[in-house]
Amino acid sequence: MEKLFSYGTLQLENVQKETFGRILTGTKDSLIGYILSEVKIKDKEVIRKSGMDIHPILKFTGNSNDKVEGTIFAITAEELQQADDYEVEEYTRKKALLNMIMKVSLFNLIFLLYPLTKKCLLFLNPIKIIRFLYNQG
Repeated sequence: MEKLFSYGTLQLENVQKETFGRILTGTKDSLIGYILSEVKIKDKEVIRKSGMDIHPILKFTGNSNDKVEGTIFAITAEELQQADDYEVEEYTRKKALLNMIMKVSLFNLIFLLYPLTKKCLLFLNPIKIIRFLYNQG
């Protein structure tokens, strides 16, 4: 399975039905260092599917306080190609590290290291450390 982060029209059920032939299930997440801007869509088929000619598009800021909310979908390789086919030329697919993935990774790192370093962490509560790290995102 592939992971696809959508912050725009691919979250709409009617677009999903038209593009993938099914409703996708996903997990809410956010992309750090970006804000939303807008792009005018000229492709009539994309406008028909989404019902709008102005779509959101990411704008990189590099600012860790900026974030874009969206959904991570688990899709097949074929569906990933269908998503690429749906998007117009202004959009490109890039790999990204998402907020939830970083939180999960930090949690797993502490969970895995704690037994090995519990003597060093004897006076620290690992649950408080995890809550602190989770609340930093």
